[in-house]
Amino acid sequence: MRGQEGKFLLKKAMEPRLPQDILYRPKMGFAVPLARWFRGPLRERVRQAVLGPRLAATGWFNPDYLQHLVDAHQSGASDYSSPLWTVLMFEAFLRNVLDTSADSVLGATEPQVRG
Repeated sequence: MRGQEGKFLLKKAMEPRLPQDILYRPKMGFAVPLARWFRGPLRERVRQAVLGPRLAATGWFNPDYLQHLVDAHQSGASDYSSPLWTVLMFEAFLRNVLDTSADSVLGATEPQVRG
């Protein structure tokens, strides 16, 4: 791109419509409200996934600690949204990629990939 400027053509096309300070400002990230979602609309999904049998069957997690994370987060006592997100994504990985029977998770030499 010209002068290492990202989206050069788009910005040039929008110059008549947008103020310069908006058009050429540095990139800005945005926060995803996981803490609020895990206490609200995703409350039961988080509880079922993190405390459910799939993760327990691996033997890799301390169920009492997972219970503490979920309870403390959902009560508002602490913000454990980041570790809960990590555990939730690992559970989704197990569910979507591997054959998650206890034998395959704990003892398979090759992952069972669904096609």
